[in-house]
Amino acid sequence: MAHQADPFPEIEAEAERQKTALLYRSAGIAQSVTVVNATLLAAVNASLHASPSAALAWWSLAVAIAAARWVLARRFRAARPDAVAAAAWRRSYVRVTALSAVTWGTGGVLFMWNAPDGARLFSGLVLSGMVAGAVPLLAPVPAAFRAFALLVGVPMSTVVLLQARSPLHWSFGAMGFIFLAAVLASARYLHETLDTAIRLGLEEGRLEEAARRERDFAESLIDTAQAVVLVLDTEGRVVRFNRFFEELSGRRLEEVKGAAWLATFVPERERAEVQELIREVVAGAQVAPGVRAVVARDGREILVEWSSRSLRDAAGRVTGVLAIGQDVTRREELAASQRLLTAAIEQSSSSIMVTDTAGRITFVNAAFTRTTGYSSAEVLGENPRILKSGETPREVYRDLWAALAAGRAWRGELRNRKKSGESYWEEASISPVADARGRISHYLAVKDDITARKAAEEEVARLATTDPLTGVANRRRFLELLGMELDRARRFGDRAALLMLDVDHFKSVNDTHGHAAGDAVLQHLADLSRRSLRRIDLFGRLGGEEFAILLPGTDGAGARLLAERFRHAVADAPAQTGRGAIAVTVSIGIAELDPGDPDPDGVLARADAALYRAKQAGRNRVEIG
Repeated sequence: MAHQADPFPEIEAEAERQKTALLYRSAGIAQSVTVVNATLLAAVNASLHASPSAALAWWSLAVAIAAARWVLARRFRAARPDAVAAAAWRRSYVRVTALSAVTWGTGGVLFMWNAPDGARLFSGLVLSGMVAGAVPLLAPVPAAFRAFALLVGVPMSTVVLLQARSPLHWSFGAMGFIFLAAVLASARYLHETLDTAIRLGLEEGRLEEAARRERDFAESLIDTAQAVVLVLDTEGRVVRFNRFFEELSGRRLEEVKGAAWLATFVPERERAEVQELIREVVAGAQVAPGVRAVVARDGREILVEWSSRSLRDAAGRVTGVLAIGQDVTRREELAASQRLLTAAIEQSSSSIMVTDTAGRITFVNAAFTRTTGYSSAEVLGENPRILKSGETPREVYRDLWAALAAGRAWRGELRNRKKSGESYWEEASISPVADARGRISHYLAVKDDITARKAAEEEVARLATTDPLTGVANRRRFLELLGMELDRARRFGDRAALLMLDVDHFKSVNDTHGHAAGDAVLQHLADLSRRSLRRIDLFGRLGGEEFAILLPGTDGAGARLLAERFRHAVADAPAQTGRGAIAVTVSIGIAELDPGDPDPDGVLARADAALYRAKQAGRNRVEIG
């Protein structure tokens, strides 16, 4: 379906992924329908007029393609691809569907050309049923349905029209095209409906998440504000107040929610005056800030300077009173809070650093000293660049200063250096600090050492791309880099070659010496590759005893030289195992990367074919494809 570009690319990508998943989910049904209808079509036509051998051959091809599509669906479910990878799976399904459609279209010609009317009618009904049945199965991806419908329906209707001998035949053929147009329109409508439903669901989820984040952010702002935030309804009952006021008054919101503000918190001598102020605010009047007493749980009176305004709903109706207050009597408590804050900063596990606008360090806490090794005396007055390692990309600093210059906070990761010279990773949050006039006077940096976390992330990434037995690139990583090299070949014309090699008689090694010895042979092969190959070459294990070597910047002749050298290196260096030295050889197939290859499968197939020739020719040899 052609639709306007989604302003939220993540929704666009996720919608396409979900539609691809729906497509693959129906593969089992498609498999069953295909087998049943193919069996009926072949059996009935073989009994009426068609050659049994031709019918059997066509049936075998149709079922084989359906089975291939089913296997592809199982692999999709096992892979669980993300939104980016789903595009490649979608294209694969469309190609297999198109191949199936060609088979069914060919069946239409085979079984309807020069066929008796009964056979032609039966075949037309089966083929039409296949097209109609494909509507709900293939509608999630229109390209798949169009390919199937057109490649099946057009040949069927064309055969009927070309051999029409009566108005009924002409009507039958014309109705085929009308039916085809109708199912294409139905499929398009179903896809648009499905697409809209998926996008609405994703958009609703995105809006709900955004609303939740905004609500949580507002709640956190209220609860972390170092001022009283109070909401009353129009009758003066408590709706909510923040954590700061809970601490100030000694009362929890749950205890007094819905209670009268005057009776609970206002001294009796001030209740009439405060009640009148609440009426004025509810009436929409502007009330000047003023100081009023609040009674705490323990009976203390706390003087609070209030600033109040009315709250209104979307229709403009007054729904309550919002009052913001600041304690103006407990100076000592505020001083104690300041001391508590200072202690918290000093005892914080996060490094805290303050600089002035000229970039001079004016404060660091104890965690800073523990992390960097620099004492406070060593860094006060210095520029934070003393921590620079030169390993943080310039773009990071450019984004950092752009955010600070705009008055915004910046959060990111920095690769810094300790006093000892050791590099370490920090997750930093740097914010501008404004003075009483709103001008930026300092910058506050709160940083956490995340070196261990980064190391763990790198180890996870390494395990995801490395073969655990040999330590070389695994199949997934090798094919990923092969695809990137193929892209370079297409864009820049770079030469590159692929070697596929297989350990000769490896099963015999396992059977004779045991699997542990077989594993040692594979590890030995990986060690030889590290000593024999260039730094730019990539050695990977594709599975079992099958390996591959990617040779950037190498043509076929150069690849053959390297392959022969590596083959001799393997033959001349037996693997040392717990069962003694084991001599092995390898067969190697070579293929050059062709910029015309749409994906790595082409060069893999050529290299694999060359490897097969090498094995057929006696093993321990090199063949080029």
